[in-house]
Amino acid sequence: MRLRFGVPFAIILAALTSIASKWTPFNAYYVLVGVTAVWAALDSRRHHVTQYASGLALPPVGMLVAHVFVWPVAFPWYLSLRRAIERGIIGPRTNDSSKVVWWLVGGTAALGALAFTLMMRSPGVQGLLGVAADVSKRFQSPVNVSLRGGSNLILQMPASAAPEDSAGRARWAKGVAAYARTHYAHSEMLNSVAIVLVDRTQQGAVTITRESGRYEWFAELLRDSTLYAAPQR
Repeated sequence: MRLRFGVPFAIILAALTSIASKWTPFNAYYVLVGVTAVWAALDSRRHHVTQYASGLALPPVGMLVAHVFVWPVAFPWYLSLRRAIERGIIGPRTNDSSKVVWWLVGGTAALGALAFTLMMRSPGVQGLLGVAADVSKRFQSPVNVSLRGGSNLILQMPASAAPEDSAGRARWAKGVAAYARTHYAHSEMLNSVAIVLVDRTQQGAVTITRESGRYEWFAELLRDSTLYAAPQR
């Protein structure tokens, strides 16, 4: 398949997986990437692509990694390379140009893994993960935690976890905020704590998040431990 056809083909496949995700409990795009990555790795071995003059002339493992990390580029490129090999319009490899792509993909993956590991082990991230786990366990709800400006703690939670009436919802949110302030490892640095309630809807591979309520307090106003006992829904 020529590259000018391969790119639209890849876009169509990605769009179809987005539609298919509406009826599946998982993101079909990742299935597409996994299946095509394995296919390309096996098919590249059968076609002996490492013998040809192409930047994508990678061994099977390299082909697999390239598709996993840069699928929108690697997949249509491989389709084009495969066509060129089958039609005999590409010559044998005369240099190590494929090594450039291999090192680029491998280096990107390694740097990404290292950066992720260092980030996850940093005290700041550990503090956010800790308070997220504590709040989620205490209030039986998933929660996303972030820190704005280094001193403003923000907890995003599903609106379905809070009481339906506005007064009860405000008391519940304040109880969550007080609990989070106390259990945050660096609470002495906090200026404020905010609870953001959201409604999420899934449209294919896309998750749409809509804010349905926001409550925010100065940290010093959340010292009352009796707030932790938030009203039942």
